[in-house]
Amino acid sequence: MSRLEPLLERLAERPIGGYARAWAGALPRDGKSIIASVASAVGLNALGREGDFQSVRPEDAAVWLTLFATQPLLHGGRSIPPTLIDDVSESLEELGPDARYFSKGSWQYTRRFKHYELVKYDVIEDGGIIGVGLESAFIYWVEEDD
Repeated sequence: MSRLEPLLERLAERPIGGYARAWAGALPRDGKSIIASVASAVGLNALGREGDFQSVRPEDAAVWLTLFATQPLLHGGRSIPPTLIDDVSESLEELGPDARYFSKGSWQYTRRFKHYELVKYDVIEDGGIIGVGLESAFIYWVEEDD
């Protein structure tokens, strides 16, 4: 996961505040659900709470990860660096064409040219995205206080 790990580390610095955690590595095979296993890599307990996560279409995964990294969960409305979605998209390709994505939270956005604008987000204090490929996975998780 040569490009994804450093990208996630950079996104986790999150200069807009809040606390972000990120992990990328080999797909955990510990007998738990995929969501619970990957979430535990950053210290989150999602066991029994997998229903809080919804599927994210692969074509939207880069946008969602970018929004979690660049937008305050409660307020949104910040600009997104123009090349960031492209960088994230290229990095997510490392998971392979059969990758699946899950998120706690829901972004609605509109696209104008190559710029995505946040319209609404429905999680208040925490949320993130999990990506799962055949051999590797990642999680990016954000927590904020109001």
